[in-house]
Amino acid sequence: MNTPNLRLLAIALSFASIAAAQSAPPAQSPINLPARFNAVAYTQSGPTRSFGLTIYAEQLSTDEEVHTLATTLKQKGQDALVSMMEGMKEKGRVSPAASTGAAMEIVRIRPLKGGGQRIVLVGNRPITIGNLMPGRLSDYKFSLVILNLDANGKGTGLLAPACRIKFKNDRPEVENYGQKPLRLEGVQPDK
Repeated sequence: MNTPNLRLLAIALSFASIAAAQSAPPAQSPINLPARFNAVAYTQSGPTRSFGLTIYAEQLSTDEEVHTLATTLKQKGQDALVSMMEGMKEKGRVSPAASTGAAMEIVRIRPLKGGGQRIVLVGNRPITIGNLMPGRLSDYKFSLVILNLDANGKGTGLLAPACRIKFKNDRPEVENYGQKPLRLEGVQPDK
């Protein structure tokens, strides 16, 4: 089920900037945390559906946390990573409209060209969204959000509500449950 979009997810995610965590400090973010963003999520396969979504970024994950998580994933697999993340403090949240949403244990922010920011959030549980995700999710243990924001804090993004994360050829690889992640449009700060 890997698609070019998911390869972009894997590159953008780089498991929340694994390589950067080992060699460079996180970006000094002009985004004041805690921060809240609103977006509209659209399906990219099947009948087009949309719904409102709120993304909360409360606290950044440290390089040490990300390095430890990446090492666990690489050496022991995604089940060990899920177990490790269960004991972590919630650093963000993704909430579809009329839902309490799902906790995100990893939050990273990196600069983009032109003064923008990329915010990556990873949670250790799938985000269930009504009947958009029928079937069995037992192998898809993570949720992933990527926001690409301009210098004004507005932009687009992707939401993979249920995915697998594994290492292949020494690189993180993300596989989405379904054909494509949801497209996020109209991302903007909630003031």
